[in-house]
Amino acid sequence: GTDSARLSHLFNQGGNSAEILISSQAARNDFKVRMPEGRYTNSCLARIEEKQFKILFVILTQKDITQKESNLPFFSRVSLRYTARRLRAMGVGLAVQYARDIR
Repeated sequence: GTDSARLSHLFNQGGNSAEILISSQAARNDFKVRMPEGRYTNSCLARIEEKQFKILFVILTQKDITQKESNLPFFSRVSLRYTARRLRAMGVGLAVQYARDIR
C-alpha cells in the first residue's frame, strides 16, 4: 500500500540491507546459506559477492500506477529520495515498480 509509515520503513529496510551486504562478509555468507536453490541462485549469489546488485521496491497501490511517485505521500517521497542517494553512494542500483493492488 501507499501508507507513509510502511513505505518509509520499506525504503529504510532496502537501504539497510544493501549497506549490510556491502560492508559485511559474514552477512553475505549468511545470505548464501539462506538462499533457496533455484534457477537464478548462482548468478544471484555471484552478484551479491561482487557487490553488483540492485534493490527493487515494488509498491502495490489502488491508485493510478502511471502516476508513479506522485502517488506517494510527501514524506515517503523524501524517504525514497534519501534511500536512492544512499544506494547510489554505495554503488547499488535501485528500481521502483508500481503494481495494481486488486484487493
